[in-house]
Amino acid sequence: MTPHKEDVKEPINKIILWPTFHAQWESNSTYQITFTALDIGSELYDELDVESHFFLDGQEYVAKSCVENIDSNTKEVLAWHIYNEINRLYVRSDLSETKINSSNNNQQEQTPSYSVEDVLKKWLGNNQLGFTYEIHGNFEKKQIEGLSGTGKDMLSKIVDAWPNIIVFPDNKKIRIYDESEFFKDEGRVLDFPHDLKSLKTTRDSRTIINQIRCVGGKHSIDISTGGGSGGNLDSVEAFAKSAINADFAVNKDQMCQDFANRSQKARARGVDVYRLYDTIKKAGVSPEWFFAYELQEQNSNMGWLNHWSYPHGDPYNDATVVCNWIKQTAYTDYLSPAWSAAEGSIGRNPTLEAQWNQEFGKGTIGRLYLQATAAAVWELSGQSGNSYIGKPMSGCVNQIKAWGGHTNSGGGSWGWPFPDTGEGKFTGGQLFGVQPGGEFRTNGFHDGLDFGSVDHPGTDVHAIHGGKVTVKAWGGSEVKWYVVITDDSGLNVEYQEAFSSQGNIIVNVGDSVTTGQVIGHRDTDHLHVGITRHSFPEAFNHAFLNDGTWLDPQQTIRSGIAAGGSSDNSGTTSEEVYYFEPFILEDEESIKEWGLQPGPDFVDESFTDAEAMRKVGLTKLKPNPDLTIETTLKGNDFKPKQGEIVRVQARSKKYAGSWRVVAYDYYPRAANQDTSVTLNKTKQTILDYQAQRTNQIQIALSEQTTRLKGMANSLDKQSQSLTQVINDSKENTTDKQWKDLQPKVQELINEKIKEMNDESKKDGGETNSDKQS
Repeated sequence: MTPHKEDVKEPINKIILWPTFHAQWESNSTYQITFTALDIGSELYDELDVESHFFLDGQEYVAKSCVENIDSNTKEVLAWHIYNEINRLYVRSDLSETKINSSNNNQQEQTPSYSVEDVLKKWLGNNQLGFTYEIHGNFEKKQIEGLSGTGKDMLSKIVDAWPNIIVFPDNKKIRIYDESEFFKDEGRVLDFPHDLKSLKTTRDSRTIINQIRCVGGKHSIDISTGGGSGGNLDSVEAFAKSAINADFAVNKDQMCQDFANRSQKARARGVDVYRLYDTIKKAGVSPEWFFAYELQEQNSNMGWLNHWSYPHGDPYNDATVVCNWIKQTAYTDYLSPAWSAAEGSIGRNPTLEAQWNQEFGKGTIGRLYLQATAAAVWELSGQSGNSYIGKPMSGCVNQIKAWGGHTNSGGGSWGWPFPDTGEGKFTGGQLFGVQPGGEFRTNGFHDGLDFGSVDHPGTDVHAIHGGKVTVKAWGGSEVKWYVVITDDSGLNVEYQEAFSSQGNIIVNVGDSVTTGQVIGHRDTDHLHVGITRHSFPEAFNHAFLNDGTWLDPQQTIRSGIAAGGSSDNSGTTSEEVYYFEPFILEDEESIKEWGLQPGPDFVDESFTDAEAMRKVGLTKLKPNPDLTIETTLKGNDFKPKQGEIVRVQARSKKYAGSWRVVAYDYYPRAANQDTSVTLNKTKQTILDYQAQRTNQIQIALSEQTTRLKGMANSLDKQSQSLTQVINDSKENTTDKQWKDLQPKVQELINEKIKEMNDESKKDGGETNSDKQS
């Protein structure tokens, strides 16, 4: 022992009541010793206190709790392994740190990625407490938010981000292991009943989870409000200036059937091409262009559009992810061309780059192509290239034409529903979103814009945007009769709360409507206009949710008018979209064996990549019943080892298996105290330990107190006499004589305990050690 604030080690084995000495370890959790010390006149007994340091089997521990019982002249000590001192390291958050995703110059906030070593260095690099680290195994970088807090917070973040990690300290050296590196089979066997007093296996199916939904992060993107319905196939340049959601008026059935026959992925993955078409269109991208793009780029080893490392297993989710990438890239503030390709390169041309930034505005096909495909840069810059590089945009134009596509001048203009008033004035409760005066609504959120009969007089309601009538229906007493007009890009404009009868709406489903056309006659006190890219009735289900389903009509109309309805899509508004669509993750084998056992959603906004979330999501599944093996050995000859794989067998039951040691209770110097070992239990985390450590202290102290009381009750008057002998001896003995007497006193204590155990066995009762356990 080294007393607090001292540097001299002193042996304290003479004052320890060894039957109480207890070593505990549990993977990623407990690492501590507890014991009771007896006052036999040693100066070390008085110096024994909190923050005293102990050394056992080469490992250092620090006393964190010391309970002195004056009546029995004992101290009950709980000491944690020295690695817990890592909690004294504190990293404060960087208030100036900004999360940036710099790809394609799109300044979009994104959670940064770190390696295990990055995290360890942040806390342990040049620390003042002498902590170091080792990493055993290979670990991918993970997105981690908020690298700040104590050293224990650091370990929690590591274990949470990399669930297969084992944290095992060697004094102040923090060793990080992959499970496969940590657990080793040394060939040891525990046999029942030869080595084991008891063997208990527990299987628990209550914890099975074989299906979860993974929900990642969202980000804000600009979307077109200035048309997008008209696609141009007159030239490659005109095609490149078309909107990413342009309609080229193809023969849909012809296109879908041709794509189903020719697409490698559609055939290999059993894709419903009509469902794929709807998925892409709903995501705000032209299906005609997407399908043609795929046939130009298809690669059986990559995802849609030869994009990144997809597929992930769900072709429709993959398509949504790629569509989000298209929108994010096409709406960058600055177009950064992909000047080089593996086949060769051309020098950066600032003049041409500036020209392209003017010609190919936000939301255009060209703005995507020029940043994503070097071959497109070559094509538009007039480079000859070669047959391998090809001309991707020309290929798309020719393919779309082969499906019957042509230049489509569909209207994209915008206007106000009461042209004589124009935009007019609105009060807070009429405006979109959460506004003063709108508190009476659910969540205080208004999903549209209200044009009142006083501030916007007139009865004729004019279409604010062109398209086809897709819905005409009764929506209930509040909504009344309503009509939805959908443009070629899939944008829906809803007119409601203005028509108390069906006859007041003078257009019908299937009718084509142009901007400014009268669609009905208002006979109520206001018209509600809502705009969404979501389908009905899905959008209705989000009527009072400020989650990006509904767009701001006032801003959308303003932007559309400012853009003049042209196909350059310079009119935009903002929309929150998922980086990837939420997806269901299942363990099919578990479902076959145990039936569907769904668990709660795995929601983490730090994920911007579906594959990264899928890998972590797999660790959240518990496909099989938990198995815990609890063994009690005969005596303490078997010393358990952290991270060992032990074979356990019970030949009478024909039971055998090799399992991981994940916890143990070990009494190294108590001959009658049996060692217990737990194997294959579900791994705890450092987070669990932090939440439970206060309880562990109380439990450990309670156990020590119970043992001490058991000893006191058994010793009864003999223990009291023994204490008196000790006290009398101290009063009449010199320091030197007392030091010489200490071994005899310890021997006397051990003899008394043995006598009581022998007497108890004769009577058929519990031994003192039994009571301690």
